[in-house]
Amino acid sequence: MDHYEIIGRGDNARHVLKLPEFATTMEAVKADLFKQFTQTNVAQVDDRENLHKIAYALDLFVKKLEAYVQQADYELAQAATTPDV
Repeated sequence: MDHYEIIGRGDNARHVLKLPEFATTMEAVKADLFKQFTQTNVAQVDDRENLHKIAYALDLFVKKLEAYVQQADYELAQAATTPDV
């Protein structure tokens, strides 16, 4: 992936993370997953594990978006300090 693609991907991720609708939707999904989790029986181990995996995946998704933003910021900082040849 080249410099411009990294920056573009980071800019897109930054945009998504700043959307109020994204934050609202993520919180709603997490609340729904928690509600489903609390409504499962303790013996429903597979169901509980699946809900946990989904909740964990949501957190990983946000962290990945944040990593894209950091990579873009790094690329921009590098470009600003690297003299043109």
